[in-house]
Amino acid sequence: MSIWEDLNFIENRLEERKPEVDPILTPHLMQSDSTDQAIANVNNAQVVTFDTDVHHAGIARTSSSRFTVSRAGAYLIAFSGVCIGATGKVLNVWLRINDDDVDNSNTIYAFKTTGTGGVVAVTFMQHFDAGDYFEFWTWGDSTSNKWDATAAGINPTRPACPSIIITANYVGQD
Repeated sequence: MSIWEDLNFIENRLEERKPEVDPILTPHLMQSDSTDQAIANVNNAQVVTFDTDVHHAGIARTSSSRFTVSRAGAYLIAFSGVCIGATGKVLNVWLRINDDDVDNSNTIYAFKTTGTGGVVAVTFMQHFDAGDYFEFWTWGDSTSNKWDATAAGINPTRPACPSIIITANYVGQD
């Protein structure tokens, strides 16, 4: 065999051993809700729901409130909600995984003036095993408290403002 035949043989053997490589999917999602979500009962927490699947891959929305991850690892989850309520009242939101409240995940918004809106924005870095699911839960001390959606505007034209937007992004193994 010539050197070129040897090199060609080696190259073919390496090609045979090369594993099949699938494109790498980085799980991610963005969801929002275009409705108001008022506190229904001050004696009970309630699940936060979503009605718009903006985009997702590798994280499935398995109900109007529940999101299931397909790949184990660390995820960065961001919650942003527009709220409105009464002076001195509060609105809470927290992360729940597999039906368990996540320690130290509650965020509390206190209303300073009745009818004035606020934005609650919080991020979480959380480990998930494949098949785990997460939800957001909320509670308020007044039925006048709500997550507030706004319709699209005119003069000038501007998009609607969802009451709640979430994103979740796989960031790697931990």
